Amino acid sequence: IRLGIKRIEEDWSFFNGTPIIEVFHRFAERGNLGTKFYA
Repeated sequence: IRLGIKRIEEDWSFFNGTPIIEVFHRFAERGNLGTKFYA
């Protein structure tokens, strides 16, 4: 799975209305939080 800006936008849409901390928890489960900033 490629984690880039587009992916972040898709996740944000999916998490619409969800506390931001929950989004970070999902990224943390994937691995390094920094990974989401790169394609």
